[in-house]
Amino acid sequence: PLRARFRGLADNIGQLAWMMDPDGHITCYNQSWFDYTGLTFEEMRAPNGRNVVEPAQRERVMTKFQLAIKGGENWEDTFPLLGRDGAYRWFLSRAFPIRGEDGRIVRWFGTNTDITEQRLDEEQLRAHAQRAEVLSQVATELFLADTPRSVLETILRARAQLAEAIDCPLHVGITEA
Repeated sequence: PLRARFRGLADNIGQLAWMMDPDGHITCYNQSWFDYTGLTFEEMRAPNGRNVVEPAQRERVMTKFQLAIKGGENWEDTFPLLGRDGAYRWFLSRAFPIRGEDGRIVRWFGTNTDITEQRLDEEQLRAHAQRAEVLSQVATELFLADTPRSVLETILRARAQLAEAIDCPLHVGITEA
């Protein structure tokens, strides 16, 4: 049957997946969802059930999601979800309406794709680019410095800029004379 084939597909994709009725009430989750969150369907649907969206993001995410449901439009957002291990991981979340022949929404289908590693890689690339920019600027300033004082001022300014670029306190690994 079609339902069994859908369940088999949903349980074997790499994303967390779920479906909702036209009004936005969850009707099912795939096995990956349960494996990641450690929660049961009943725990997720309970009126005071656990919300796995990171608390600081909850209101923003829910507002944007409700607007998409009301407008019958695709939804996409990025936010952390709480895992069974107590840690949050970043997910790219998407949902789209499935419409009947008459054009009305009959259900919603959504996925959550773990992008934590991608976000970490992007943050590292930004940090490397920021350090490279600071070093390039410092090299130019040192080349143009014409007094010992201007060399020292450039080095001290670079120290502060590099400490900020690598999110490191100024005193770490540096001994003062």
